[in-house]
Amino acid sequence: MNKKNFSFIIAFIACITLCDCGNTSKNSIPFETPESPKKVLNDFIDATETKPETVSDLIDGFSFGMSEKQYQVHLSKLKKLKGDHVNLDIDGVSYFAYYSKPSFFDNKIYELNVQLFYKGSIQNHVTKEDFNSLTAYFKSVYGSDSLNYMYTEKPISDYPTHHWRKGNLYFKLYMVLIEDDLNSIALEYRNGHAYRSVVKGIQKRDQERRDKREKEIMEAGAVNVSNSSYDASVSQVIDYLKKNLKDPKSYEGIEWSKVKEESYGYSVYHKYRAKNSFGGYMVESQIFHIDFGGNIIKVENVK
Repeated sequence: MNKKNFSFIIAFIACITLCDCGNTSKNSIPFETPESPKKVLNDFIDATETKPETVSDLIDGFSFGMSEKQYQVHLSKLKKLKGDHVNLDIDGVSYFAYYSKPSFFDNKIYELNVQLFYKGSIQNHVTKEDFNSLTAYFKSVYGSDSLNYMYTEKPISDYPTHHWRKGNLYFKLYMVLIEDDLNSIALEYRNGHAYRSVVKGIQKRDQERRDKREKEIMEAGAVNVSNSSYDASVSQVIDYLKKNLKDPKSYEGIEWSKVKEESYGYSVYHKYRAKNSFGGYMVESQIFHIDFGGNIIKVENVK
Protein backbone atom coordinates (compact mmCIF):
# COMPACT_ATOMS: atom_id res chain seq x y z
CA MET A 1 0.00 0.00 0.00
CA ASN A 2 1.52 3.33 -0.98
CA LYS A 3 1.80 6.26 1.36
CA LYS A 4 -0.92 8.26 -0.42
CA ASN A 5 -3.57 5.52 -0.07
CA PHE A 6 -2.62 4.90 3.53
CA SER A 7 -3.07 8.58 4.39
CA PHE A 8 -6.52 8.58 2.71
CA ILE A 9 -7.70 5.59 4.80
CA ILE A 10 -6.48 7.19 8.04
CA ALA A 11 -8.32 10.41 7.19
CA PHE A 12 -11.51 8.47 6.35
CA ILE A 13 -11.46 6.57 9.67
CA ALA A 14 -10.86 9.80 11.57
CA CYS A 15 -13.84 11.40 9.82
CA ILE A 16 -16.13 8.49 10.80
CA THR A 17 -14.90 8.63 14.40
CA LEU A 18 -15.55 12.36 14.63
CA CYS A 19 -19.04 11.97 13.13
CA ASP A 20 -19.90 9.23 15.61
CA CYS A 21 -18.69 11.35 18.50
CA GLY A 22 -20.85 14.23 17.31
CA ASN A 23 -23.92 12.03 17.11
CA THR A 24 -23.53 10.84 20.69
CA SER A 25 -22.83 14.18 22.29
CA LYS A 26 -24.47 14.94 25.58
CA ASN A 27 -26.85 17.49 24.10
CA SER A 28 -28.03 15.51 21.08
CA ILE A 29 -31.30 13.58 20.90
CA PRO A 30 -30.99 9.98 19.58
CA PHE A 31 -33.71 10.09 16.93
CA GLU A 32 -33.02 6.55 15.77
CA THR A 33 -32.63 4.93 19.16
CA PRO A 34 -33.48 1.28 18.46
CA GLU A 35 -34.59 0.61 22.05
CA SER A 36 -37.63 2.88 22.16
CA PRO A 37 -38.09 5.63 19.56
CA LYS A 38 -41.58 6.23 20.91
CA LYS A 39 -40.12 7.02 24.33
CA VAL A 40 -37.69 9.48 22.73
CA LEU A 41 -40.66 11.31 21.22
CA ASN A 42 -42.62 11.24 24.48
CA ASP A 43 -39.65 12.61 26.40
CA PHE A 44 -39.26 15.30 23.74
CA ILE A 45 -42.89 16.37 24.26
CA ASP A 46 -42.91 15.96 28.05
CA ALA A 47 -40.04 18.44 28.39
CA THR A 48 -42.48 21.28 27.59
CA GLU A 49 -44.51 20.47 30.71
CA THR A 50 -41.82 21.67 33.09
CA LYS A 51 -40.98 24.87 31.24
CA PRO A 52 -42.27 28.28 32.39
CA GLU A 53 -45.05 29.78 30.29
CA THR A 54 -43.01 32.01 28.01
CA VAL A 55 -44.90 31.28 24.76
CA SER A 56 -48.52 32.33 24.32
CA ASP A 57 -48.94 33.61 20.74
CA LEU A 58 -50.10 30.92 18.31
CA ILE A 59 -51.51 31.56 14.84
CA ASP A 60 -54.03 33.91 13.27
CA GLY A 61 -54.28 36.03 16.44
CA PHE A 62 -55.11 33.12 18.75
CA SER A 63 -53.14 32.59 21.94
CA PHE A 64 -52.83 30.34 24.96
CA GLY A 65 -54.86 31.69 27.86
CA MET A 66 -57.79 32.95 25.80
CA SER A 67 -61.14 32.36 27.49
CA GLU A 68 -63.86 30.51 25.61
CA LYS A 69 -65.70 33.79 25.04
CA GLN A 70 -62.57 35.51 23.75
CA TYR A 71 -61.96 32.59 21.40
CA GLN A 72 -65.50 32.73 19.99
CA VAL A 73 -65.33 36.51 19.51
CA HIS A 74 -61.99 36.30 17.72
CA LEU A 75 -63.16 33.38 15.54
CA SER A 76 -66.26 35.36 14.50
CA LYS A 77 -64.03 38.16 13.20
CA LEU A 78 -62.10 35.96 10.78
CA LYS A 79 -62.96 35.97 7.09
CA LYS A 80 -65.68 33.38 6.48
CA LEU A 81 -65.46 30.98 3.56
CA LYS A 82 -67.58 28.01 2.54
CA GLY A 83 -69.26 26.14 5.41
CA ASP A 84 -67.35 26.35 8.69
CA HIS A 85 -64.11 27.25 6.94
CA VAL A 86 -62.29 30.53 7.51
CA ASN A 87 -59.43 32.13 5.66
CA LEU A 88 -55.97 31.56 7.11
CA ASP A 89 -52.89 33.22 5.62
CA ILE A 90 -49.55 31.51 6.25
CA ASP A 91 -46.35 32.78 4.67
CA GLY A 92 -48.27 34.68 2.00
CA VAL A 93 -50.53 31.75 1.05
CA SER A 94 -54.29 31.67 1.76
CA TYR A 95 -55.85 28.43 3.01
CA PHE A 96 -59.34 27.16 3.73
CA ALA A 97 -58.99 26.41 7.46
CA TYR A 98 -61.21 24.67 9.98
CA TYR A 99 -60.70 25.23 13.71
CA SER A 100 -61.71 22.38 15.99
CA LYS A 101 -63.07 23.36 19.39
CA PRO A 102 -60.06 24.10 21.62
CA SER A 103 -59.36 22.44 24.94
CA PHE A 104 -59.75 24.68 27.99
CA PHE A 105 -58.40 24.47 31.52
CA ASP A 106 -59.69 26.99 34.07
CA ASN A 107 -61.45 28.62 31.08
CA LYS A 108 -58.12 29.15 29.30
CA ILE A 109 -57.06 27.61 26.00
CA TYR A 110 -54.26 25.07 26.35
CA GLU A 111 -54.76 23.15 23.07
CA LEU A 112 -55.64 24.53 19.63
CA ASN A 113 -56.08 22.47 16.47
CA VAL A 114 -56.61 23.70 12.91
CA GLN A 115 -56.90 21.78 9.63
CA LEU A 116 -56.13 23.07 6.17
CA PHE A 117 -58.11 21.54 3.29
CA TYR A 118 -57.75 23.86 0.32
CA LYS A 119 -55.35 26.48 -0.93
CA GLY A 120 -56.38 29.66 -2.70
CA SER A 121 -59.79 28.41 -3.77
CA ILE A 122 -61.97 25.39 -3.19
CA GLN A 123 -60.65 23.78 -6.39
CA ASN A 124 -57.08 23.65 -5.11
CA HIS A 125 -56.63 20.79 -2.64
CA VAL A 126 -53.58 20.91 -0.42
CA THR A 127 -50.69 18.78 -1.66
CA LYS A 128 -47.42 17.34 -0.41
CA GLU A 129 -45.70 20.38 -1.90
CA ASP A 130 -47.84 22.61 0.32
CA PHE A 131 -46.92 20.43 3.29
CA ASN A 132 -43.23 20.77 2.48
CA SER A 133 -43.58 24.53 2.09
CA LEU A 134 -45.30 24.83 5.45
CA THR A 135 -42.60 22.66 7.02
CA ALA A 136 -39.91 25.00 5.72
CA TYR A 137 -41.86 28.01 7.00
CA PHE A 138 -42.33 26.64 10.52
CA LYS A 139 -38.67 25.62 10.65
CA SER A 140 -37.89 29.28 10.08
CA VAL A 141 -40.24 30.16 12.95
CA TYR A 142 -39.38 27.49 15.52
CA GLY A 143 -35.99 26.27 14.28
CA SER A 144 -34.71 22.92 13.06
CA ASP A 145 -31.95 22.06 15.52
CA SER A 146 -32.02 18.57 17.01
CA LEU A 147 -32.88 19.81 20.49
CA ASN A 148 -36.15 21.43 19.46
CA TYR A 149 -37.23 19.60 16.31
CA MET A 150 -38.09 16.00 15.40
CA TYR A 151 -39.59 14.22 12.41
CA THR A 152 -41.54 10.95 12.70
CA GLU A 153 -43.57 8.64 10.51
CA LYS A 154 -45.01 5.15 10.84
CA PRO A 155 -44.83 3.25 13.13
CA ILE A 156 -44.03 6.09 15.54
CA SER A 157 -46.80 8.35 14.22
CA ASP A 158 -49.79 7.60 12.00
CA TYR A 159 -48.80 10.24 9.45
CA PRO A 160 -45.64 12.09 8.38
CA THR A 161 -45.25 14.45 11.32
CA HIS A 162 -42.94 17.32 12.21
CA HIS A 163 -42.59 18.15 15.91
CA TRP A 164 -41.33 21.36 17.48
CA ARG A 165 -40.95 22.54 21.04
CA LYS A 166 -40.23 26.02 22.31
CA GLY A 167 -40.42 26.61 26.03
CA ASN A 168 -43.90 25.54 27.13
CA LEU A 169 -45.09 25.17 23.51
CA TYR A 170 -45.38 21.81 21.78
CA PHE A 171 -46.38 22.15 18.12
CA LYS A 172 -46.82 19.49 15.48
CA LEU A 173 -47.54 19.66 11.77
CA TYR A 174 -48.72 16.59 9.91
CA MET A 175 -50.42 15.61 6.69
CA VAL A 176 -53.38 13.25 6.58
CA LEU A 177 -52.94 11.34 3.33
CA ILE A 178 -56.30 10.10 2.05
CA GLU A 179 -56.16 10.32 -1.74
CA ASP A 180 -54.12 12.26 -4.26
CA ASP A 181 -56.76 14.99 -4.45
CA LEU A 182 -58.25 14.73 -0.96
CA ASN A 183 -55.78 15.46 1.81
CA SER A 184 -55.57 17.76 4.80
CA ILE A 185 -52.75 19.36 6.75
CA ALA A 186 -53.12 19.65 10.51
CA LEU A 187 -51.53 22.11 12.93
CA GLU A 188 -51.74 21.29 16.63
CA TYR A 189 -50.60 23.55 19.46
CA ARG A 190 -50.32 22.52 23.12
CA ASN A 191 -49.33 24.47 26.23
CA GLY A 192 -47.25 21.82 27.99
CA HIS A 193 -47.25 23.68 31.31
CA ALA A 194 -51.05 23.86 31.42
CA TYR A 195 -51.39 20.33 30.04
CA ARG A 196 -49.42 19.02 33.02
CA SER A 197 -51.90 20.74 35.36
CA VAL A 198 -54.78 19.14 33.43
CA VAL A 199 -53.26 15.68 33.75
CA LYS A 200 -52.63 16.17 37.47
CA GLY A 201 -56.20 17.38 37.89
CA ILE A 202 -57.58 14.31 36.13
CA GLN A 203 -55.36 12.01 38.18
CA LYS A 204 -56.52 13.68 41.39
CA ARG A 205 -60.17 13.41 40.34
CA ASP A 206 -59.81 9.74 39.41
CA GLN A 207 -58.05 8.97 42.69
CA GLU A 208 -60.82 10.68 44.64
CA ARG A 209 -63.39 8.60 42.75
CA ARG A 210 -61.47 5.40 43.48
CA ASP A 211 -61.18 6.30 47.16
CA LYS A 212 -64.91 7.04 47.34
CA ARG A 213 -65.76 3.80 45.59
CA GLU A 214 -63.51 1.74 47.83
CA LYS A 215 -65.17 3.30 50.86
CA GLU A 216 -68.64 2.47 49.49
CA ILE A 217 -67.53 -1.09 48.77
CA MET A 218 -66.17 -1.54 52.28
CA GLU A 219 -69.34 -0.15 53.82
CA ALA A 220 -71.48 -2.44 51.65
CA GLY A 221 -69.47 -5.49 52.69
CA ALA A 222 -68.53 -6.18 49.08
CA VAL A 223 -66.45 -9.20 48.13
CA ASN A 224 -63.22 -9.18 46.18
CA VAL A 225 -63.76 -9.59 42.43
CA SER A 226 -60.46 -9.81 40.58
CA ASN A 227 -58.39 -11.86 38.15
CA SER A 228 -56.42 -14.76 39.51
CA SER A 229 -52.67 -14.19 39.42
CA TYR A 230 -52.33 -17.82 38.26
CA ASP A 231 -54.56 -17.98 35.16
CA ALA A 232 -56.49 -14.65 35.13
CA SER A 233 -59.75 -16.44 35.93
CA VAL A 234 -62.47 -14.88 38.09
CA SER A 235 -63.76 -17.17 40.84
CA GLN A 236 -67.32 -15.81 40.77
CA VAL A 237 -67.63 -16.60 37.05
CA ILE A 238 -66.15 -20.08 37.50
CA ASP A 239 -68.65 -20.83 40.28
CA TYR A 240 -71.50 -19.55 38.11
CA LEU A 241 -70.50 -21.73 35.17
CA LYS A 242 -70.15 -24.82 37.33
CA LYS A 243 -73.73 -24.34 38.46
CA ASN A 244 -75.22 -23.53 35.05
CA LEU A 245 -73.34 -25.49 32.36
CA LYS A 246 -74.88 -28.70 31.00
CA ASP A 247 -71.63 -30.55 31.64
CA PRO A 248 -69.49 -28.58 34.13
CA LYS A 249 -66.66 -31.11 33.92
CA SER A 250 -66.23 -30.38 30.20
CA TYR A 251 -65.48 -26.71 30.85
CA GLU A 252 -62.18 -25.38 29.49
CA GLY A 253 -61.17 -21.75 29.88
CA ILE A 254 -59.66 -20.08 26.80
CA GLU A 255 -59.40 -16.34 27.44
CA TRP A 256 -60.09 -13.77 30.16
CA SER A 257 -60.08 -10.00 30.05
CA LYS A 258 -59.06 -7.85 33.00
CA VAL A 259 -61.86 -7.18 35.45
CA LYS A 260 -63.36 -3.78 34.72
CA GLU A 261 -64.94 -1.60 37.39
CA GLU A 262 -68.52 -0.51 36.68
CA SER A 263 -71.05 1.70 38.46
CA TYR A 264 -72.96 -1.43 39.55
CA GLY A 265 -69.89 -3.53 40.34
CA TYR A 266 -67.70 -5.23 37.76
CA SER A 267 -67.63 -6.79 34.32
CA VAL A 268 -65.30 -9.31 32.71
CA TYR A 269 -65.07 -10.95 29.30
CA HIS A 270 -64.52 -14.71 29.15
CA LYS A 271 -64.12 -17.14 26.26
CA TYR A 272 -64.46 -20.85 27.01
CA ARG A 273 -65.52 -24.20 25.57
CA ALA A 274 -67.87 -26.76 27.06
CA LYS A 275 -70.26 -29.52 25.98
CA ASN A 276 -73.86 -28.68 25.08
CA SER A 277 -76.99 -30.77 25.59
CA PHE A 278 -76.05 -32.99 22.63
CA GLY A 279 -72.56 -33.74 23.89
CA GLY A 280 -70.80 -31.57 21.34
CA TYR A 281 -68.29 -28.91 22.30
CA MET A 282 -69.28 -25.27 21.83
CA VAL A 283 -67.09 -22.20 22.14
CA GLU A 284 -68.78 -19.33 23.97
CA SER A 285 -67.71 -15.68 24.26
CA GLN A 286 -69.53 -13.82 27.02
CA ILE A 287 -69.37 -10.74 29.22
CA PHE A 288 -70.27 -11.40 32.84
CA HIS A 289 -71.72 -8.52 34.88
CA ILE A 290 -71.10 -8.84 38.62
CA ASP A 291 -72.48 -6.76 41.49
CA PHE A 292 -70.49 -5.66 44.55
CA GLY A 293 -71.65 -8.75 46.40
CA GLY A 294 -70.02 -11.03 43.84
CA ASN A 295 -73.29 -12.12 42.22
CA ILE A 296 -73.63 -12.61 38.46
CA ILE A 297 -76.46 -10.26 37.54
CA LYS A 298 -76.25 -10.51 33.74
CA VAL A 299 -74.56 -12.63 31.08
CA GLU A 300 -74.10 -11.03 27.67
CA ASN A 301 -73.21 -13.06 24.57
CA VAL A 302 -70.52 -11.57 22.33
CA LYS A 303 -70.49 -12.42 18.65
